[in-house]
Order: sequence, then C-alpha cells, then structure tokens
Amino acid sequence: MKNAILLCLGLTLLAGCTDPTETWSRYDFPEGKYSIVAPGTMRESTLTYPTIHGEIIFSLNTIEFAGILFSVGHARLPNDVIKGFSKDDLLAMQMIFLAQEGYTEIGSNDTLWQGHQALFSDWDGPNGRDRIILRSILANGTLYRLLVAVQKDSLETERSYFEAFLDSFETRSG
Repeated sequence: MKNAILLCLGLTLLAGCTDPTETWSRYDFPEGKYSIVAPGTMRESTLTYPTIHGEIIFSLNTIEFAGILFSVGHARLPNDVIKGFSKDDLLAMQMIFLAQEGYTEIGSNDTLWQGHQALFSDWDGPNGRDRIILRSILANGTLYRLLVAVQKDSLETERSYFEAFLDSFETRSG
C-alpha cells in the first residue's frame, strides 16, 4: 500500500512537470519578417558592420536566461551589398567579429535551412570557458543571426534551452 501511494505521488509530480520552454513567449518581429520563442523580455540594440558598399545595420534582440545569452537579429541588405558579395561572404561576415574578439572556430557547416543558404558554426571563447553557437541565414535579401552563448561546462545540461530557441526560429515571406 505504501509503495502504491509513493508511486501515485511520483506519477502525479511527474505529470505536473512541464518543459520550461512552455512558459516562454513567441516574439514576432514584423520589420524583419521573423519570429522566435524566448524567455523573458528581450532587449533591443543595433550592431553595425562596415562594408565597401556602406554599413549594414543589424537589429538585435537579446536576453540572458538561466546563464545563457540568447540573441536574434536581422539586417536587410541593400541590392548593391548583395551584388557586391557572394552569399558565402555575406554569411561569413558575421563570423569576423568573433575572430576579432579572440574566439576560435571549432566547427562550421555550410548548409541549407528551409531552402535558404545558411552557415552554422560553433566557437570557443578566449577565456576557455564559453561556447558561442552561431547560426547565419540568408533569406529573401535579409541576413539573420541567431546566437547563443553558454558556458562549456553547462553545455549539455542547458542544451534543451538553446536548441528550443534555435529550433523555434521562423521566417515569413512577403
């Protein structure tokens, strides 16, 4: 009888447990034509990349949650920028700032994401403790950047959080 009660109590507790990301909100960014699921309230900022055809300005949204920095952003690319660079150049441009800050690339994958050119890369921080997961996606004249910064020693335990963030990214056409 005692074991049956403990079993029922345990099952009740397990049934009440939910995925922590279920309490996250979907953020819709009409200007960038995308949405993503993230915890808390995101802070807006901009990041500027100089190019030979003028500056590219990223609109960024970031939040820190459970020791992880989540960031998503976009930059609409002027036609002369798109014509002046190859797709590989445009995607790699986002990696330049990491290299300049002392990060070391530990792996990258030139791939397609939902039919769009993409570059997925992972970076180790200059302090030896941090890992940056960077996803660059070029779609419909817009360059998207998804970035997650996490300490390497919690990489596996926090994986469900940052994968939920990265996997929830959606673009809209039009």
